[in-house]
Amino acid sequence: MIRPVTAADADAIAAFFAAAHRLDPLVGAISVEDWRRFVALPQNRGGRDFRIAEAGGGIAGVATPSLRDHETPWVRHFRIVVAPELRRRGIASLLLRELAVMDPPERAILQSLCPERWGAMSGFLAACGFAVLEHELEMVCEDADAAAERGSGREALVRVADAAAPLAAAFAEALAAIHNRAYAGSSSFARLTGPEMAALLAGNALLVIAEDRGKIVGYCHLALGNAESWIESLAVAPDRQRAGIGGALMARALGEAASRAGRRVRLTVSDRNAAAYVLYRRLGFDVVAKSTRWRAERHDVLAALERRGR
Repeated sequence: MIRPVTAADADAIAAFFAAAHRLDPLVGAISVEDWRRFVALPQNRGGRDFRIAEAGGGIAGVATPSLRDHETPWVRHFRIVVAPELRRRGIASLLLRELAVMDPPERAILQSLCPERWGAMSGFLAACGFAVLEHELEMVCEDADAAAERGSGREALVRVADAAAPLAAAFAEALAAIHNRAYAGSSSFARLTGPEMAALLAGNALLVIAEDRGKIVGYCHLALGNAESWIESLAVAPDRQRAGIGGALMARALGEAASRAGRRVRLTVSDRNAAAYVLYRRLGFDVVAKSTRWRAERHDVLAALERRGR
């Protein structure tokens, strides 16, 4: 049976991912708190479109689609995870069909990011009409202190903002505007409003901003962890790019991460974003994993599932 996810499912979903992780370490475990934060992300809209496949009284699979309807055609990003012991029984196909019929009459693109090591999932997506769009590289810097010293010399423009305090509406709107301009057209772009940006920066966020003559021209959003940190986003106003601002933001963010949470810092970048990749390599980041972004028209997916008898 396929049904919508509810708030009451949080504990069971965390247990599902923990059990799947034990059998297949490529499936990451997730805490109840992490799940709730994930559901609360603006593009996930409270998890209203998330689906659970149930079998034998328990969770057999979880699909987490998010909708980006700020552009035409709409783009529905998704991930499907099936319990390792129940794979190859058509559960992923049932969940995929559920996602593919969500958006009529709007034209919609389906898009999924699949780790390179998930060979079976890649084969499944290819058989269901998906084609490779790009690759996303996971990069790690093991010595953020040393990386900070390699940064740009535009430190005068950069300061750390207090992301722990509620962001002023105008400030959040300015950050959202830079995000929307800098990431527009990228395959993972999700348009943010000012309130959504403020919510995104709540919690354990560290925010480094670049200002020029009182105007915000870029920012780096860093999530601080217990032993490592994660660069959530780096955005510079398009008319100010290639002027050393991104390097200055990264240098300050890496220095702050090293002093507050440890020297290890991670991020992801598209293999289509050559400028960002070169910057990260110069700062000492190395590629440790690669994922493939697959994309297909909804009607092509439905036709492929029909041919497969799913």
